[in-house]
Amino acid sequence: MSSSVVNRKKKDCCGCNACMEICPRCCITMIADAKGFHYPKVDTTACVDCGACKKVCPFEEENIKLNIPLTAYAAWNKDREEYLASSSGGAAHVFSSYIIRQGGVVYGCTSEGMHIRHIRVDSLSNLFKLSSRSAPLLGLSPLRTVHESFPSHGSSNALLFLLKE
Repeated sequence: MSSSVVNRKKKDCCGCNACMEICPRCCITMIADAKGFHYPKVDTTACVDCGACKKVCPFEEENIKLNIPLTAYAAWNKDREEYLASSSGGAAHVFSSYIIRQGGVVYGCTSEGMHIRHIRVDSLSNLFKLSSRSAPLLGLSPLRTVHESFPSHGSSNALLFLLKE
């Protein structure tokens, strides 16, 4: 298993889920440690040692690219109520509304009590369901769902994924 993240040490992992999302065999799960941080666990019986997980891992030396940003932007919502109700200055609502008006979809975080999950929103009337807060990808695999449900060829639809950094 030299081409997989099977022997990855915690200090060499940020818990980004990229390896789990890219694995073509779905043999990587993210397991929480005693402190609640998630790390990959590889089912070595299902792994074919294709190396996809290492190719996408940001901790692999050849994957680290320290490019200086060419441009940085700041934005906020001009609607004071939206601005004050949001943790992002209301920018996420502005971007989400624009994407939906263009016929696109938005994936973001919603909460039901203490349960947080990612959902798909494709209408302005459902935009309220998205929380003003974001959530980390806690092994929920929303990126795989997006990939499987969103047309990837010849589509003019836009996609916005609101995700915690």
